[in-house]
Amino acid sequence: QPSLWTREPILALRRLVLSASCMQLEVGACWLQYAKLCRAAGHYETANRAILQAQSSGAPNAHMELAKLLWDTNKTHRAIAELQQALSKVPVQFLGSAAAALGGVLNIPSQTVANQEIV
Repeated sequence: QPSLWTREPILALRRLVLSASCMQLEVGACWLQYAKLCRAAGHYETANRAILQAQSSGAPNAHMELAKLLWDTNKTHRAIAELQQALSKVPVQFLGSAAAALGGVLNIPSQTVANQEIV
């Protein structure tokens, strides 16, 4: 497992090159990799800043890394709330049959779930 010390310069260079190429989603993915390494090394504040950078770059899974960081820092209720908020933004048709089960957890009205066509 590569350490934060060895991976950080590589990720910084990658972010720089991708940013110059206007590849913002890939830049966000690099920020998430850096956040994960920081979280694993116990550098929680740095991990949080990296997650914020990932979010501003439009990284689609930044909420997952934030929830993991919150969980690791014993902020379990905030971690669960973060996941619930992320799931509530997912269109019901993408949840499929899980929408009915998650309806109560996500505060989706049962009528909305019943009216959606599950593919």
